[in-house]
Amino acid sequence: MAELLIKASDTTNPNPVKDLRGCYKKGDVVVVKPDGWKWGKEELKKEKFYILRVPNKAIEETQYLTQPDEITIGTRYVAEAPEIGVRVDATDEASATKACQEQAAIAMARLQKYGLTPTCNIATRTEEIKHTIARRKIKIDVESIEKDLQSGIVELTSDKVSLIDKAEGTKTTLSEIAAK
Repeated sequence: MAELLIKASDTTNPNPVKDLRGCYKKGDVVVVKPDGWKWGKEELKKEKFYILRVPNKAIEETQYLTQPDEITIGTRYVAEAPEIGVRVDATDEASATKACQEQAAIAMARLQKYGLTPTCNIATRTEEIKHTIARRKIKIDVESIEKDLQSGIVELTSDKVSLIDKAEGTKTTLSEIAAK
């Protein structure tokens, strides 16, 4: 069983982009912990957080509720020589590899002064460049069970509880969640 720490009220920032990207909103799952977790004094304050138990779901099965809404905005190339701790990012593969070779040569020359001659293998790979749009993509619709949540830890056993995909504007019921 997993326990979800859910924001009970909106945190805000006057900058609308920072507000969306960096502030938890009511219903956002802040963290997922195992059943019986020893919550702290601040986490147990009902004006700040709610705790919701999810039966028959392991932490790994509910962890997706803490994922931000991200989009891929591009690709970068990463060249590394991990044996000597050199890493270079660039917008194209040739530039990344060349810069890594140059930096590796500098590091190798310095290491040789200490009597070391490590092997240096440069590997280049691509990575997606992600941009966070919102702190959480999915939130728990706590409105229907808010009175219960204010009284203590609630076990998620009602079809009244839904997940809301904030990016898509869709709701998923508990039955649909259990079927996943």
